Amino acid sequence: MNRILVVEDESQLLDSIIDMLKIKQYDVVGVENGLKAIDISSSNKFDLIICDINLLDISGYEVLKSVKENEANVNCQFVFLSAFVEEDDIRKGMNLGADDYLTKPFSMNVLLDTVKSRLEIANKKKDVDSIVFNRKIFQFVNTNFSHEFLTPLNMIMSLSKILQEDTDLKEDVAQSLETIYNSGVRILKNIKLIIVNAIISNPEKHNYLLIEKICLSDVLNNILRQNINSTLFSAQITEGLFVSSNYEIVSFIFEELLHNGSRFKKPDSTPIVILKNENGKIIFKVKNETITETRISVDVIAPFKKFQSNLSLNGWGLGLYTVVESCKLLGYQLFIDSSNLHFEVTIAMEDKRK
Repeated sequence: MNRILVVEDESQLLDSIIDMLKIKQYDVVGVENGLKAIDISSSNKFDLIICDINLLDISGYEVLKSVKENEANVNCQFVFLSAFVEEDDIRKGMNLGADDYLTKPFSMNVLLDTVKSRLEIANKKKDVDSIVFNRKIFQFVNTNFSHEFLTPLNMIMSLSKILQEDTDLKEDVAQSLETIYNSGVRILKNIKLIIVNAIISNPEKHNYLLIEKICLSDVLNNILRQNINSTLFSAQITEGLFVSSNYEIVSFIFEELLHNGSRFKKPDSTPIVILKNENGKIIFKVKNETITETRISVDVIAPFKKFQSNLSLNGWGLGLYTVVESCKLLGYQLFIDSSNLHFEVTIAMEDKRK
């Protein structure tokens, strides 16, 4: 569900906008001044912010500047409200990063059309941006890493995906573009693995991890939709489960275990992924029938150790080791049950930062 922040000091207009957006099933938060808007946007992610320019305490421009300085909301769509919009005002807002203007008075139909179009843009940007791992994480390793390496990788993946939408492509060209994109996904996945492993292995970096409220069902559904063919899994996902944690590491844990579940499954079998609340703890579980007998436990997992050494496939080695160490860092319990061509990994997550 898209989240919207409305900033308007006219209480009646604020209430009307909130009511209208809630009728359309949007998740809406409303505040009556700019300082409250800056405070709430600094600790929460929004897909769209609708903000009056002429607020009583500070200007909407200051709100916009603060929002754009916060990396969590750097891609948030921002729409200004104003009774008087001069060309200089529009230019100033656009230079600061505003995406659109609505001139008061406006009809609710115009408001809803603007919200719909802006959220469509926000969702498309979110899909492309989800390809790239959070830049802050990469800066732990090398401040130039994002610019020198991830920027061209992101361009390769994004452009190959866009080109695939051309319905007039020859079959061999379409297959080549799919290969390019999938190769980029593999490279990015391995980069994530290396970077997360570098972070969890260095205690000095732990204090820099961003802890935020995460909707785990959103994280899991996004991975299934974006990076893994969701039809490979039988998914049992409870919506609306939240935990305070680091988004990148939790996303890595989910993605790594899902990839293992799909890569090492027995032909014609269907891996199962479960996300549920059980006795006050959130349970994430992946289980499948494996290709060969695999008997491992948490205490024997080590980096670079391959548990499928008799196969011409990469083993669980570093990936599963990094999952284990990530769970230790976040304070999650991890259990592995492997026997009789069966593999099941369970993570019990308890929100200790409420």
